[in-house]
Amino acid sequence: MAVSKLVPAAGGVTQRAQEFTSTGTWTAPSNVNAVEVLMAGGGGGAGTGFYSGGGGGGQVLKKMLTVTPGTTYTITIGAGGAATSQGSSSSFGALMTCGGGGRGGNQGANGGGAGASGSAGGGGHVGGYQFADANSRSMPAQSGGSSGGYGANSTVGGGGGGAGGHAGQESPRSATGGPSLYGLGAGGNAVNGDYSQNVVAPVANSGDGGMGGHSSGGTAGASGYALLTWWQ
Repeated sequence: MAVSKLVPAAGGVTQRAQEFTSTGTWTAPSNVNAVEVLMAGGGGGAGTGFYSGGGGGGQVLKKMLTVTPGTTYTITIGAGGAATSQGSSSSFGALMTCGGGGRGGNQGANGGGAGASGSAGGGGHVGGYQFADANSRSMPAQSGGSSGGYGANSTVGGGGGGAGGHAGQESPRSATGGPSLYGLGAGGNAVNGDYSQNVVAPVANSGDGGMGGHSSGGTAGASGYALLTWWQ
């Protein structure tokens, strides 16, 4: 995306911004030694099979970075994880990294995967259970892993994915993924147990986790995002 010219600040300094929805480069202007970066890692993919868990959201950070005027930095935008796969990390050169979200759990599995770098990304929640006999009372979905914990420098992980649904005579229910931060990195939801919900892929470049599925399986996670803001 082209550089946007925003509202001038006091002293004649103008705020500028540039979004990155795919990997690219940014060169610090000659009079700029700091840039604010809002970034999200790629979301984790949901589980596969009946009533799988949602993927964890990618880690979201907003930091002020010290840069060297005239230096070119590579802005890497992490890909969303395919179903049952962890999302990829986003980064600003070697100065900042946002881990990808963990994968969602499969039906009957013990739980979703952890996010990148331990608790830095959101962990997906466990897959649900289903009995072969639809008239049998099913075992409810277990609670899954929590949202990503605190990473380095007191930064937060993405939202955890929703727990897998269940089938049978019990009331159908769904599970909501963990919350977003700055509108990014939400955990993927899981569908309810009666097929009444559509399985919808997350919005591209949101860093959200994939949505858990029923017979069709879950979706991939969303790719990451970066917004650079500086003053010159």
